[in-house]
Amino acid sequence: MKTLLIMCVARHATTTVVRSQIEEWLKNEGLTSSVSIKQSSCRARNGKY
Repeated sequence: MKTLLIMCVARHATTTVVRSQIEEWLKNEGLTSSVSIKQSSCRARNGKY
């Protein structure tokens, strides 16, 4: 399984929008079981996700 990490620096809702679009694309391609998606903010997590 692949892991996709979506990071945001500005702590806006950008990562949430991007994640939902990627999840929809993965579903359409039949790849949801092949990819794990994690999202985080650089400022909020300080390197941890």
